[in-house]
Amino acid sequence: KRRPKKMLSLASCGAHPDAFARLAALTCPALSTATIGDRRSTLQTAEAPEEILIAGIAAHKHADALAHANEKLTARADALIRANEELSARADALARANEEISASHALAESRAAKLQAANDELKREWFGTIKRSFLLEGQRDQLRCFIRSGSTTAVRRPRLAHTGTTPALTADQFDETIGGGLLRPKGL
Repeated sequence: KRRPKKMLSLASCGAHPDAFARLAALTCPALSTATIGDRRSTLQTAEAPEEILIAGIAAHKHADALAHANEKLTARADALIRANEELSARADALARANEEISASHALAESRAAKLQAANDELKREWFGTIKRSFLLEGQRDQLRCFIRSGSTTAVRRPRLAHTGTTPALTADQFDETIGGGLLRPKGL
């Protein structure tokens, strides 16, 4: 039989002369006792074991190529795993930063609410002060009217020591008395 043109020879593959015996023992037990020059082989030809050896060598080369490709895929998978871990770490950091921002925002809102309440209280006090000021101004005008009319129920007027009489106070004298702190409206 002629060897196919595409089939490689044993010598072109650089195989050791004893390689067939070792390979045949692993791949084909029926050929484990055959040798390259054994014409009594079960295949009745010396070319068939050589073809099997060449096919085994090609299979080993293909297995090496697959192993190399598998190593590359494993390296890429490891790189993707590391990148995923880095992205997870960054996501965790962003989540913690978001939580801190949310906490700061809540604290700022609480402080703003407290400041608003304090501002409202100051406004109430301010309006209360203005109201009391208007009331005091009205009481002052009323006292002035009482003094001008000579009423003795408005304020307690001092008595003169040498006459024993109670003189009426003028508006200016009343202002000076209020300014000096001698007369205080009730509740102040």
